[in-house]
Parts: sequence; C-alpha cells; structure tokens
Amino acid sequence: MVIPSQDNASAPRVDRWAVCLVAAATAATFLAVVTHPFVSWDDGDYLVRNPHFRGLGWANLRWMFTTAHLGHYVPVTWLTFGLDAWLWGVNPHAFHAMSLVLHCANAALLYLLAWRLLDSAAAWSGGALRTGAAAAALLWALHPLRVEPVAWATARPDLLAGLFALLTVLTYLRAWRLGRDGRLGHGWWLAAAVLFLVALLAKSVVVTLPFVLLVLAAGAGALMLVIGARQEQATSLELVTGAERVAIALRAAAFYVWKTVLPRGLSPFYELRLPADPWSPPFVAAATLVAGFSALALAARRRCPAALAGWISYLILLLPVSGLFQKGVPIAAADRYAYLATIPLGLLAGAGVAWCADAAKPGVLPLRPRRVAVAVAAMAIALAALSMTQVRTWRDSESLWHRALAVDPDSAFAHYHLAGLFVTAGRTPEAQAEYERGLARLGHRFPRAEAMFRARLGSVLQAQGEVGLAEQHYRQAIRLYPRNLRAQHNLAVILSERGDDAEALAHALEALRLGPDFPEVCANVRMLTGRLGTRPAELDSCPTDTSR
Repeated sequence: MVIPSQDNASAPRVDRWAVCLVAAATAATFLAVVTHPFVSWDDGDYLVRNPHFRGLGWANLRWMFTTAHLGHYVPVTWLTFGLDAWLWGVNPHAFHAMSLVLHCANAALLYLLAWRLLDSAAAWSGGALRTGAAAAALLWALHPLRVEPVAWATARPDLLAGLFALLTVLTYLRAWRLGRDGRLGHGWWLAAAVLFLVALLAKSVVVTLPFVLLVLAAGAGALMLVIGARQEQATSLELVTGAERVAIALRAAAFYVWKTVLPRGLSPFYELRLPADPWSPPFVAAATLVAGFSALALAARRRCPAALAGWISYLILLLPVSGLFQKGVPIAAADRYAYLATIPLGLLAGAGVAWCADAAKPGVLPLRPRRVAVAVAAMAIALAALSMTQVRTWRDSESLWHRALAVDPDSAFAHYHLAGLFVTAGRTPEAQAEYERGLARLGHRFPRAEAMFRARLGSVLQAQGEVGLAEQHYRQAIRLYPRNLRAQHNLAVILSERGDDAEALAHALEALRLGPDFPEVCANVRMLTGRLGTRPAELDSCPTDTSR
C-alpha cells in the first residue's frame, strides 16, 4: 500500500456502475454457496450446537464479549451471527447468504480503494483508472482462494476483518489527505481508529494492518492476542521448534504467491508435517523464492516504489497467520489466511493493468486499451470458472473431506473428519477404519490431537462391543491429554459397568469438571454417587435433576 503523493483534481469520478458490476460478478460467482448446509468442520461446535449466540439479549451479548470460544476473541463476528440467528434461526442458507453479502461488499470496497490509490499515484486516463481498479477488485474477489472464507460459515471472521480493514484504510487515506492540505480531519482520524478497533474485534489478524494508526494497532492488537491466548494455549516450542516455525512461515509466504498465480490443488486442509526440516528442498525453494521476490522489489524501489510497498505489506499482513505463532490444530496453510494478506497483491496487479492500459493509448505498448480490458475480463472469467468448481467442494461435508484426501491422501485430520461422517451415518466399520488410518498417519508430535483421535476411536470400538480395546485407547488418551472429556466420561462408563465404582467416579468427576453442561455426564455422576452414598461438591454445577 502506498500513501498518496499527490491529488489529481482533474481525474474522473469513481464509476458507480463499475462498482456495481464488480459486486454483481462476485455474487454470481459464489451464489451456489447459499444452497449449502453447514459442514462438519467447526460449524457444529461454533454454530449448530452452540446456544449462547442465538439472539441479541443481554445474556447473549455478555457471552459474545467475554468468551474466546474455540480460541478466538471475535465479539463483532458473534454479533453478526447473533443477528442472523435472531432473524432466521440457525439456518445455514441465511448464514451463507450473509457471508456472500460481506464478500461482495469487500469486492466493491477494494475497487474504491484501488481507484483512490491509482488516482492519487499518477495522472491516469479515465479508462486506465476504470480498468486498473476493476482488475484489482475482480482478480482478487473472484480468485479460487476466496472460496473457503465465503463458503465456510465458521470463516466469517476473515470476511468481517477484511470489511473493516478496507474501511479503515479508506477512512485513513481521507484523513491523511485532509491533514496534508491543512484542513482539520479529526473526525476522519477518529473514524479510522474506531473502524480499526472494530476490525480487531472481528479477528485480531488485522493487528499488522500497515500504515493504519500504528500506535493503536500495537496497543489494541496486543490485547486481542492476549485474550485469545487465555483460551487456547500456543503450541509449545518443544512441539514446533523456532527453526521449524521460520521455515514454515517462509514456505507459507511462497505458498500463497504460488497459489495466487496458479490456483490448482486447493484443499480445505493443508496438514503440517513434522518434523519440518528447514534444509529440505521444499523449504529451501520457498525461502529462495521469498528472498528472490524481496531482492527484486528492493532493486526496483526507485523506479517502482509500489512494488516494494506492496510486497512488504503482503508479508506484514501474512505474519500473524504465517505459522510463526502455532496453536491448536497443526496446519501448514489455509486458503482463508490469504483473504486479507493478498489484497496488496491485487492492488499491484491493478496498478500494472492501469499502466498497460494507459501506455497502450499513446502507442508506448503495441496494444490497444480495449485489448487490455478484454484480457482482464478473460482472466476474471477464468478465475470465476475455477472458483465455481471449487465452490462445489463445499457443497457438503463428505465432498469436503474427500477433496482434502484427494489432494493429500496422508492427511490424518481428513481421515479423522471423514470417520466422523461415517459415525453419523451409522457406518461404524468404515468409521473405525478411517480413525485407524488417521491415527497411524498422525504420529506422536501432537499429544492433544492424538488424544482426540484415540478417544473417538475408542467410542467406535465401544459401540461395537470391543470394550477392552476401547479402554486402552481411553487410558492412552487421558495420559496424553487429561482434559479430554470424551475419554474421561466413556472410561467412567466402562468402569462403572464392570463394578469398579470408585475409579469410575474419579473419571466421571473429572468429566463433570470439563463438561458440566452435558446431561449424560451429570447423569453418570449421579448414578455413581448414589451407589457409593456420597455427594461431591461438583454435582452442584449440574442442572437440577427433574427426572423424579
């Protein structure tokens, strides 16, 4: 992003019809997502089985602004989810429709931002401005990398962070221009600060938003990261070393550039393989690519300062999701992480198109301006076609995880999620086979994930009557991660069924501490305490028993 260096008072006004065309093309490309159901990847825990966000009452609002559900503090996102639930109920079609509206709004805002920056940077012709701004917006908005945040209901934080980040930059540019001209722009500065804070409350990834009230970003952004870390511990350096994190981050920086240029082999889940050898060919190639781009941008800084600014902006925006700060499920990359970070690349593409269109007019290039516009339209149509194909990946959960396995057959987590679908469908033997495949591929670098896999496999084995094997997996899961609710509760059930009530109660009480809202956990504790004639204090956290 480049701060405008001059005003161009004689330049034409923004073409409102072009803004509408960009939004309409975006809507048409992603329209099919409105027909999709929720998928079996966090949508259940985030939305379907979560009663706390459903409405805009005081209890709902208090929960939204005090929770970091699933490790993220995103109260603005919860407000939009609450509004959807209040208007339509927990209807997947309404939730997807809101995501589509947000993405269309972002496409329109990016057109306005590209126009503003191009108009301020040089005296382009009206046609070059329109073509360049349209190219920036369309090549970014219609790209297949945008499918995941639009088609996945749980990814709405990325859409909202993008919306308020774009509004922040547009407002900031307005305030900067007024201040440079000697006019008071305090209201615009305040508006930019407020919008940036709202963006942070949508998703803290915008903490690195460049050139936007840097002091506020450092202060408020640190708060968001601290609140999120309180709910989900960062992955220890013992699990992912510092050298591995640097290698992963460099690979991510190269990965999103490569997928932007050649959007093939996109997947809903790019699993992180550990150990990650920084000197292996893939990581060395990625580091070489990043170093090469950096050197080219630096060498061209005098003739094309926008290239260096755009490249640095891309790297800074990518930093929070680059892999340096690992937590939760081990992933190497995610399409949604490119949503905000690749905006500078789209702006650079738009600037290049504007230059070609403007240079073609006086004959500097052997092209006609109309041919430049046709080329942009052709690229936009090609990207839209690829995105429509990618949208079909998200039409249901089974398609989603089969796609992940098609891209990476050794993905442990894709096998795990596919097994969950088989459990729901009553296909228990197939579920067992998928859990076993996933566990075999996971390895032992992530104890919490291994515990999750073993607890799920134990449930399937227990349902098929293989109680001994199930117990072994539960005990291993508890040894790896004692806070696994499923393992604690199911082991308590097995122990109580064979009469080992004392040990069963110990595990049942631990399950109750982890999940006091689960009726089956409370019921198991009540049964065991009734047998043993005790009344532990933990029972007070259970709802009143009205079954008698």
